[in-house]
Amino acid sequence: KIDPKWMLHADSNNQEGVGIYAGTLLETAQAYGKDIVKAEINHKKFIDSRANVSKLNKASAVKLLQELHKIDNEPLWYVLTDYGFEVYEPEDVEDHHLEKLYDKMKTTQVRWFQIELAQKFGTENFVKAWNKHLKIDGTFQVQDKSANNIWYAIINTDIKLTKI
Repeated sequence: KIDPKWMLHADSNNQEGVGIYAGTLLETAQAYGKDIVKAEINHKKFIDSRANVSKLNKASAVKLLQELHKIDNEPLWYVLTDYGFEVYEPEDVEDHHLEKLYDKMKTTQVRWFQIELAQKFGTENFVKAWNKHLKIDGTFQVQDKSANNIWYAIINTDIKLTKI
């Protein structure tokens, strides 16, 4: 089973977002080591890592922000102030601020949205909230169309892994 603790590391470039990285080519996996696992995924349940946050369902994304706010209101307050909101204390954050935050973040790439929130709230909290509200299994990026080489960042912790 996928463990969120494996998903965001300071020593990784996290270029496709938060998740367990996978690819469609076995040779790519072998270049990273000998412990290789297989995951059965549905590509339609993934979002392009470079798509804008506006591609996420707004109501679901706001619920994600609300969930994170309930977990710890201080990091969300910092996110709001980083985006120019004049909210004076963490306790002053209200739902309308979260809706406006989504509007300000909607031109951000999904991968950066994920990373920013996971760094502020902790990967495990972020992954739990993402999976509860967005129902998107992760992100992807096509590396080479001719070779059908796609990289995935799997965030859905219910996806089963099998050892190869």
